Formats: sequence, structure tokens, C-alpha cells
Amino acid sequence: EEVVVAAGDDPLSRVAAAERGVHELLFADADSLRRVVATTVARVLEGRAQDTDRPARRLRYIDTAIEPIADELGEEATFRLRHALAAVIGTEAFVALVDVCRIDPDETRDVLGWATQALVRQAMAEAGLDAD
Repeated sequence: EEVVVAAGDDPLSRVAAAERGVHELLFADADSLRRVVATTVARVLEGRAQDTDRPARRLRYIDTAIEPIADELGEEATFRLRHALAAVIGTEAFVALVDVCRIDPDETRDVLGWATQALVRQAMAEAGLDAD
């Protein structure tokens, strides 16, 4: 979270720092990442899933990243942005692009970086905030 705060007050920079930080860790150990997904899905299918199976750390980073604009966005838009970012930052985004779409990891990183920036820009535009 310190990396996100160190990126300054600009939400685009903060979200980029969160995205890079999470994905650097995930992409460095893709096999472990896939094991986490497989284990989680198996536990759900077996009816053994627990809240602690997936601690949702990405949400802490996302919340820290969008904190400077949360009040201006409002509760509904902040909720929508938070969860849209959660869809493109993390394990599932990696699996969707690398394993399903067959995009190489470097291109995947580019796509995910672009997607996070697009989501923040759209939320800011809808709220009448300057994204540049």
C-alpha cells in the first residue's frame, strides 16, 4: 500500500502503481497463481469455501488508490469503479488473458494497465473530474 501512496495524489498514477504491484507478484509465480484458482474453485464446488480462502488484498490496494477521488465520485460510482478494477487487477484477469485468450504475459500486462487507466478515466469523466 505504501507504493500506491508514494505514487502521489493523482488517481491514475495510484491505480497504475496498484496494478503494477499486484501483477508483478502474480506474474512472477504463475503456477502458484493457477493453483490458488484451482483450489478455490474446488472448495466452492465441494461446498467447503470459506471467507478466508481468498483474502481480497487487491481491494485494499484499490481502495487506497481511489481514495483521493472517492468523495467526488460518490458512493455508487466508487462502488462501481472499485469492483470494475477488481475484475482487471488480480488472478482472474491473468487467467482470462493468458490462459483463455492466449495472450503472452507482456501483452497481458499492457492490456491490464490500459484497462485500469480506462476505467479510472471513465469514472472521473462521469463525475466531471479532470483526468489529465
